[in-house]
Amino acid sequence: MNRVPPDLGLDPIFADLVIAEDRCNLSCAYCLTATATPMHTAPAGRRLDLSPRGDRGGRVLRTIARLARQGVATLKISGGEVLMHAGAMDVVMAAAALFERVVVLTNGMFLTAANRARLRRIPNLVLQVSLDSVVPEGNVHRIPSARTHAKVLARIDEAFATGIRGEVYAVVNDRSAPHLAATVRHFAAAEGVRVLPFPVRGVGRLEFMANDIGGVREMLAMAPDHAGTLPHPAYLEDLVAFHEAGGRRLRCGLPRVAFSAFDDGTVGDCPNIWFERHDPGTETVTEVVGRSRLRPLLLAGRPRLEACRACLTPWDIVNLYLDGRVPLEAVAALPSLSGRRTLERLAAIGAVEETSRA
Repeated sequence: MNRVPPDLGLDPIFADLVIAEDRCNLSCAYCLTATATPMHTAPAGRRLDLSPRGDRGGRVLRTIARLARQGVATLKISGGEVLMHAGAMDVVMAAAALFERVVVLTNGMFLTAANRARLRRIPNLVLQVSLDSVVPEGNVHRIPSARTHAKVLARIDEAFATGIRGEVYAVVNDRSAPHLAATVRHFAAAEGVRVLPFPVRGVGRLEFMANDIGGVREMLAMAPDHAGTLPHPAYLEDLVAFHEAGGRRLRCGLPRVAFSAFDDGTVGDCPNIWFERHDPGTETVTEVVGRSRLRPLLLAGRPRLEACRACLTPWDIVNLYLDGRVPLEAVAALPSLSGRRTLERLAAIGAVEETSRA
């Protein structure tokens, strides 16, 4: 379904709040931050103070409150590595009181016993873990050390064992692709956890992209027996097609329902790619993003920008729903997208799309 959406307006259902994208304890070989900025060279030890009384923490909390007032239902908090910072859990707790769902993206290193205990007590939390493979060789672009990999995986397993709902964001690359089945089987025993594979992105993606996608096809074949762990087969089919074609061919309607926000109060047009940052001033995010010069390009009938052609993420389950290829239940199956108000608002937009297809 490669049509221009019936309108270019934004219903701000989802926001990805990016906190200090330049601060991370890891140096992933394919780090996506380099696509937007050259900032991921900051020393690993440079932790920020996000406590409510600090300047940076206070600014983050004001940004969160503003997003809540403007109608965001599901807030994702990402970085960098947000959990490395002092006061990060205060930010998560504050957000949990304001949004239907709070999604925390982490590489797992800071899932300490203390943090796991606090996260477990947040009923509307979803833990989104960046882990390419449970097999050390498959996760080497992210964590070269097998010993460190084992430590991180143990912390991830311990977090999910407490009952925290989660999603494993697994980048499909030349090292992880052969081990995708092992990753699916590993997390199949964890209740409420989904394994969500997506292709490597960023300016250097071709260097790391999987040329042999036998592992991706194997994962698609596993879908009927692992329906509780994998996303809808239509998503996996698109993942296979993406690798076969070398990029995206289908349109994206995601900017109609999602956007990026940053800890300095600015906002961006897309939750996946940081094209431009806009200062809303006294305007709403709907107003400032709605008139962006990039918006018609992002919502075109086919991908017009190279960054869009190189992009496929688990958010695309929303696109599959808006295009009528999966039911709303396929969206609800992902913990991060399963909020009641979130689904009601998506259903309203889906009804408009269905009418336009008729």
